[in-house]
Amino acid sequence: MICSGLQIIYNTDEVSFIQNLVFCVERAYRVPDYGMWERGSKYNNGSTELHSSSVGLAKAALEAINGFNLFGNQGCSWSVIFVDLDAHNRNRQTLCSLLPRESRSHNTDAALLPTISYPAFAVDDDALYSQTLDKIVRKLRGKYGFKRFLRDGYRTANEDKERRFYKPAEMKLFDGIECEFPIFFIHMMIDGVFRGNQAQVKEYQELLAPIIFQSFEGSGVADTI
Repeated sequence: MICSGLQIIYNTDEVSFIQNLVFCVERAYRVPDYGMWERGSKYNNGSTELHSSSVGLAKAALEAINGFNLFGNQGCSWSVIFVDLDAHNRNRQTLCSLLPRESRSHNTDAALLPTISYPAFAVDDDALYSQTLDKIVRKLRGKYGFKRFLRDGYRTANEDKERRFYKPAEMKLFDGIECEFPIFFIHMMIDGVFRGNQAQVKEYQELLAPIIFQSFEGSGVADTI
């Protein structure tokens, strides 16, 4: 929006605030969090982990904002945002060492799709990208979409809605009954467009077509299965 000419940042205090946010994001490589699904460990016991998806998105954000002038064409040197290159490299190295896994407990995860492909494009190594994507497709793709991760109890019949966390070894109750999300078929179609892979686009269009239902307004609706 700033590049289009819209003025969003008005003074040096706001510039300093954004720069301090960048300093916080630079530390993503060493800060365990709850991940994209806000559950932390795969075992949903309240513990945090270092997630590839979080580190990858932080890396992509740092690359996008480095050298950006918050005042647009009217700015000067003190309104430019800078990224510590050493911090960026640490995020990159951490991401490459974690992949193709999502975290210590997650063998793979659908959260990696928007990390390695649109919109983050956080992986520069084509071999690592292919290895990660192949693992996601092989382990998580189903008839109705992609599972978030293996033994994911979210919205399954066996999940106790009254408890926030799972009991030890409860994960085995969700094996083979994980919910599948059609939106990840769309992610794969977008990935195929960016990669120039028309066969992939067509493949996922055909997978998505049977699970789209027409609403009364005429627009397509894909339900979570």
